[in-house]
Amino acid sequence: MRVRPGSRQRWAATEYQQAVAHIADVIRQDNGNNTPATEYGCGLSYAKILKGNDPSIPADCKLPKQYLLDVTTATDEQIVNDLSQMVAQYSYGLLFKQDQFGRFYSSPYDVFLRINHLPTQPNAGESEQQYNQRLAGLVEALSNPVYVDGSYGKFKYHAQPFVFGAKELTGLKIFLRVAGGTVDGTQHAGNCAACHLAPTFTDFKFHNTGVTQEEYDAAKGDGVFSQLAIPGLTERTQNFDQYLPVSATHPNASERFRHHAVAGNSVYADLGLWNVYLNGDIPNPQANLALVVCAQSQNCAVDQGLATTIAQFKTPTLRDGSDSQPYFHNGSKVKFDDVVKFYVKSSTLAHQGALRNPPTEFLQMSLSDDDVDALVAFLLSLTEDYDDA
Repeated sequence: MRVRPGSRQRWAATEYQQAVAHIADVIRQDNGNNTPATEYGCGLSYAKILKGNDPSIPADCKLPKQYLLDVTTATDEQIVNDLSQMVAQYSYGLLFKQDQFGRFYSSPYDVFLRINHLPTQPNAGESEQQYNQRLAGLVEALSNPVYVDGSYGKFKYHAQPFVFGAKELTGLKIFLRVAGGTVDGTQHAGNCAACHLAPTFTDFKFHNTGVTQEEYDAAKGDGVFSQLAIPGLTERTQNFDQYLPVSATHPNASERFRHHAVAGNSVYADLGLWNVYLNGDIPNPQANLALVVCAQSQNCAVDQGLATTIAQFKTPTLRDGSDSQPYFHNGSKVKFDDVVKFYVKSSTLAHQGALRNPPTEFLQMSLSDDDVDALVAFLLSLTEDYDDA
């Protein structure tokens, strides 16, 4: 098992079989006398639930026939494959509530759109960008909005009130609004929907919001990340072990650019997508990644394209974000307030030319601390209960 400075224990790329054997052993040896089994497994062992023939198994803990397995006779691979299929099925079912037409309806924000007769999704042939622009115009034009108060329902699993009021509406306007050139925050424009496109509130793309730079500069000093030497494609390829993540063919790679920053050590920085794009040891996603990168860079196959991926991470959805803290890839922000304040600061750095590899979306962002409360209120309005149907 491989252990790196400041990291958790994890299996190395060359230890696949050991990892599989370890997981299978955990399943076989489990006796059901533990907290997870009590809370989620009806107090039964994995072996009993997976075999599925014990009449004492409650209905809620019975597995579909295709997942039943006798762990005493199954191979390690069969056990891991069975668990993988169940985890995948569970993940596929983690969908926000939608009606038969695919329209979201469960959050206070969704209710606000409906009761004010605002469009909840793009029209046929309309792109999400066009829909968000149209929605922004309609929201700005609302003269007598109907607000969501306690009469429209309540949360079952969340303590916050089920509301969408004047503050949430102000936050929605800031969220959708695009700045026209002012950089002092007076336009109250977040341009957030450029990346967090409604109705899913993500563009499924990659952006550098400045999280890596903040982390690195906090460890080394303001402005240091902008001076960090990052190799081009040829140097990176020729010195794989020096720069790139561990793989089956490079088990001794340093992972120096896929590691959180360490105070007093200038080696480590997390460059996100840069570690994957044009990495020959990770061939499967390259075609799709090239489409994404090439949309932002004319010379996408060489150093210019690679440079655009520095410190980029995939845009998450904002729906039910109150249940997904801590925020950002490094978990550096705990509250929505912290997140919004970060964007105020990071977008300001971009306007000043002090943010390395800044997203173009920041150039149309004009936020100040006065916008924080309203944006937080709007983000909370995207909360919804889990579907327990």
